[in-house]
Amino acid sequence: MHSGDRMPEHRKSRLRRWYLPCLVLLTALAASEAAAWSEKPFDPKAGSRWLIVSELDRTETRVENGRRSMVALKKITRTELVFNAKLPDGGYRISFTRRATVASGDPREAALARIEGETMNNVAIRAVTDRNGKPLRVENLDEILARRKELVDRLATTVDAETAAVARRMLEGLTKVSDVEATRQLTDMEMLAMAQNSGLRPGETRNSTLESPSGIGPTLVKSREFSILQTDAATGNALMLLKESYTEESMREFLAVITRRSLGPGKATDERESDMRRMKMSLDNRFEIGVADGMSRSLDATSTTSSDLLGNTMVIKDQRKVRISPL
Repeated sequence: MHSGDRMPEHRKSRLRRWYLPCLVLLTALAASEAAAWSEKPFDPKAGSRWLIVSELDRTETRVENGRRSMVALKKITRTELVFNAKLPDGGYRISFTRRATVASGDPREAALARIEGETMNNVAIRAVTDRNGKPLRVENLDEILARRKELVDRLATTVDAETAAVARRMLEGLTKVSDVEATRQLTDMEMLAMAQNSGLRPGETRNSTLESPSGIGPTLVKSREFSILQTDAATGNALMLLKESYTEESMREFLAVITRRSLGPGKATDERESDMRRMKMSLDNRFEIGVADGMSRSLDATSTTSSDLLGNTMVIKDQRKVRISPL
């Protein structure tokens, strides 16, 4: 730089005198806005009805035995949520009824999504939640099973044997769960409830873990980090951020079991350890939850799950958008 282009020392000194007070003022203003924000309580009226529209765009890429394949799925569901009554403990009695399922994309995946829709649509799930809206148990599990069996039996008369078998497997999965485990049927409700009566303050981060059954091995554990992205002091609305990933310990245990199962008992320990080091698996979830008037009204999610198990790889990328509006 030319010596003539350098800022004179007296101008630098003057700039510093202005810069520091301005920085202090901006910091104070930001802190003041955060302090002014107050979270509104989650308090839906008894009898209020809500429409939940969920859109999923998924791509799944696999490489198995050197062969690469990719499938895509787009699924849209429309669900009616009703807060039937507020309970003495502050919780709610709700009903959750999917009204429509539309799927397109890969023919097989779209067909499976439509089958799942056939066993879900217009079957009311009645449940009890806590004061934050998190489902605690399903009250009419036997009724749901009977209704879905009726739908599956009817479906079986109009489709091929393979499709009917898939529908029956979906039904069988529900017969093995308790009224508490059946709350998994209430799509996204638990996650949305995290942003209701959260108790979080701007700048605070809440860490937790969640067990996630893998279906093919040990239970995986998700590490969660929950915080506030934005606040509006005038309305009390907020945008929450939830990030998830697998914990290293649970992932190592999962991969160790997969290695033992896939390679058999005769393999030497050092060879097993070498194979396990070459195996990888990861989860990267990001959920932005918009809260208005104390109730979660939007969910925008990006999710990537990837695995490399001895050369067989899989990457699943999900983009989800959920919108909740009064009926």
